[in-house]
Amino acid sequence: MSNDFRRINRYPDGRVEQKHLYVTYDAYCQCNCQCCRNKCFNEEAMQGKRYLLDEALLQNFGQFRHIVFGGGEPLYKIGKIVDLLKKIHFENIMEPSKGPGDDSNVTYFGIATNGLRSIFLEEINYHCIICRMFQTIILSRYHFDDEINRSIFHPRNGTELLTSDDLRGLCQSIKQDKLQLSCLCQKGGINTIEDVIEYIKWAESLGIANVLFSNFQDEVTPDTARVNLSSAPDLLDKAMQELRQGGFVCDDTIIFSAGYKLTTFHGSINSSREMKVSFREFIPEDQLREEWKHARRRTYNFSAMPNGDMFADWACGEKV
Repeated sequence: MSNDFRRINRYPDGRVEQKHLYVTYDAYCQCNCQCCRNKCFNEEAMQGKRYLLDEALLQNFGQFRHIVFGGGEPLYKIGKIVDLLKKIHFENIMEPSKGPGDDSNVTYFGIATNGLRSIFLEEINYHCIICRMFQTIILSRYHFDDEINRSIFHPRNGTELLTSDDLRGLCQSIKQDKLQLSCLCQKGGINTIEDVIEYIKWAESLGIANVLFSNFQDEVTPDTARVNLSSAPDLLDKAMQELRQGGFVCDDTIIFSAGYKLTTFHGSINSSREMKVSFREFIPEDQLREEWKHARRRTYNFSAMPNGDMFADWACGEKV
């Protein structure tokens, strides 16, 4: 594991560097999305070896500013993840920080889910002790219309995804402080500027203040999905321009070593409620290298697979 800096480095000139880890905690998923990144990985990487993965995370969690547990569908393993987090939280509080108010030694945890309805409503929404362990709950939601969203995810075996009514009824602390709706833009889903604006209005009407739009990443998108489902190349740029014209203001763009940049806007459309709207834009490698040089905020991405292997990028290229 790289030791060039710890969880986060803040420099006198204002630059910030940090490290994130995405954990594919289990391969099984109740959905069959055509654009799923896991379709690009070999069977060996996706073979679950829980003791190896848990050991790797316990040994290395201190290297990362953020750790996100994904899948597959991680809610199927929520009990195992919670048990692991209890051990990690114990290790975290035993390690002294650098001083009062310094959070450089803190690791934050998130979970990325497709919204498996029964488990989400029971384990996340109603069991506050589980919710408190995650600073961020990332819900993949690819359309504001329930039926269109379902058609994109193709849930198997009669399993149900969260509906708009479910989201409206979620605990207020989850909706306002933890939940981020993550929308992968694509044909048949969110594919125009009008779609993007309608999605933001829909989230706002539900009381959800944090949404993320993303395009496909070529390296981990199945060829058929990349060719047939990719949204217009300039969709995210045009949507960002639309928000600027509507009075939204943006933070410094963050450049991620996984091949994308993240730009976050703050503002409102329909009401006084402030929305946080982010755009994750995967970009060509030469553009990434150039923008990396000048970025004030940079993030190094790592990934862990169910078999316990860790990699120095999100696409599982360089093993560490």
